[in-house]
Amino acid sequence: VVVNVKTVDGSLAYASEVSAPEEVLKGGETTLPHLRTILDSDHGVVARMACLCDNSYAYAMTEAAALCREDGTLWWDNYGRYWLDPAKEGTLSYVKALCQEYVDLGFDEIVLDYFGYPAEWEGEADRTAVLTQFITDLRAALPRGTRISVLLRELPGAENGLTAELLNTSFDRVYTASGLDTEA
Repeated sequence: VVVNVKTVDGSLAYASEVSAPEEVLKGGETTLPHLRTILDSDHGVVARMACLCDNSYAYAMTEAAALCREDGTLWWDNYGRYWLDPAKEGTLSYVKALCQEYVDLGFDEIVLDYFGYPAEWEGEADRTAVLTQFITDLRAALPRGTRISVLLRELPGAENGLTAELLNTSFDRVYTASGLDTEA
C-alpha cells in the first residue's frame, strides 16, 4: 500500500507532529488513526513523499530552505511550483524530521518522489555532490536498515544531479514514473 504522505504543494496528508510553519497544511486529527489502521495491517506500507518539490515550506522558509534565484527570491519551475534547496540545512532538517516520523509510525519503506534538481533551474551547484551529501546525511540520521527508495520522473543526468552511481549506491530501489522515456 502506497500512502502519499507529502504532496508537491507541501501538504502533509496526516496529522504530523513535525514542527512546520502554518503555511504547511496538515491532515486533521482523524487522519492519524486511519493511517495507523493501514500501518497495523498485514500489508507492506510505503510512505511516498514529494521530497524537494514543495510550495508551502519553500514559501514559508525561503531563506532557510528554498531554491532561490541569485537575488534571493523564490525560484519556480515551468509549472509554477517552488522547490526546496538540498544544499540548505533547513531543507535537510525538515526532510530528516519527516522521514524519522515515517519510521516511527511504522512505514516499511520511504519513497522520495521529486528528488533531484529541477532540470530548468540555472543556479550554480555541483548537483550530484549536493544530492549525494543530502542522501548520505539523511541515511545517517535514520535507523540502520531503513529502506529509502527514489521515484524518477525524468532520466538521470547532469541537469538534475542524478547519476547511475548515485542511484545505485544511495537507494534500495529505483522506481520510474509511467511515461518515462527510458530509451533516450
